[in-house]
Amino acid sequence: MRLQAFRRPTWLFATALLVRVGFFINLFRSTPIAGIWNTGYEACHVAASLASGMGFSSPFGVPTGPTAWVSPVYVGILVAVFKLFGAYSTAAAWTMLLLNALFAALTAAGIYFAGRRIFGDSAGIIAGWIWALMPYAIVMSIKVWETSLSALVVIAGVLMYGQVRNSRRGIDWAAWGGFCGMGVLINPVLAPLYVPLSLGAAIGARRRVALLSISLAAFSAILTPWMARNYFQLHVLLPVRSNFGEELWLGNHPGVSAPDHERSHPLAAPAELASYRQAGEVDFMVQKRRAAFAFINEHPDLFARLTLQRILHFWSSPPSSLWIPISALSWAGLMLAMRRDFIKALPFLSALLLFPIPYYVTHADNWYRHPIEPLMILLAVEFLRRVWLNIGVRGRRDSRTGEPLSESEG
Repeated sequence: MRLQAFRRPTWLFATALLVRVGFFINLFRSTPIAGIWNTGYEACHVAASLASGMGFSSPFGVPTGPTAWVSPVYVGILVAVFKLFGAYSTAAAWTMLLLNALFAALTAAGIYFAGRRIFGDSAGIIAGWIWALMPYAIVMSIKVWETSLSALVVIAGVLMYGQVRNSRRGIDWAAWGGFCGMGVLINPVLAPLYVPLSLGAAIGARRRVALLSISLAAFSAILTPWMARNYFQLHVLLPVRSNFGEELWLGNHPGVSAPDHERSHPLAAPAELASYRQAGEVDFMVQKRRAAFAFINEHPDLFARLTLQRILHFWSSPPSSLWIPISALSWAGLMLAMRRDFIKALPFLSALLLFPIPYYVTHADNWYRHPIEPLMILLAVEFLRRVWLNIGVRGRRDSRTGEPLSESEG
């Protein structure tokens, strides 16, 4: 392969896809492929329930009635695959893995284009290839959850934000609002990102109130049917998911021993599952939310310590990997990007600052960070690139005077 091929997004996309497919083939020669369903237990069970005609229900594999424990879009993809190939079949497992590989390969291409647009050619090329070949990003494609799709949605949002910033057409803002609504239905933790991005994109527009109203109307049109379903099925107003009370309690109750503590989850604790079945989903969540807030009010110092542990865990796990330096470099890259162009850097600021907040107060696992990792890699690469350029400029001197050249002269 010629060096020029590394600059082609088609090569980048194909490599990212084939590397993941090769990894899957090698892994499942010795490991039963059926084990992948355990990586997305709740979503898979809800999809199986839907595919069998039992409705959006029963996230734990036993009949428990209607649910909003998981968001609907990725479950919808699973339902389509289950109906085509059979629930939990080998063909369905391979289809989901190939879809995750496709999402990851498209993310690599998205990193390439976003990097080129925001930081320049070399940043996009290097960051895209890092994503395509990084072992951790490859392994994450195994998870049958919305994780790989969420990473694609985040990088697509950066690209779309760049487009809508330069547009004053109502159709473009309607598309942006619809995209944001779909992103929230894929992963509701993405919702806080879209508010500052919408406001930032509207800065300087003469009709910004009208454009924002168009965007909000499109966003609401996407979200309202799911909210209506939740209201009629569960008799409570839920924007997307119902499980915040449970997530908050998992990280804030007596006996919590780690930032990613999940031993009290209904999947791991029969007593919790029995309590969920007896109370019903809505009342169970209310009980857990109240218990969590009571624990936080009674133990504010412990809550602060647990929150600090979760923050550190979010940015540094797994500790044996490169995520500690990558996290540090991504924050350094964010500082540089904000100094150069705050509005252009807004997607990165929103992702690093706002996206992790729910995990800081609930519980944290390393794979929760995956949706924003494409942006972290881009920022880390850009920081190292700027450092390298500055070192190169300082090392070059005018042949006549011996004085260091400025960056513009270099």
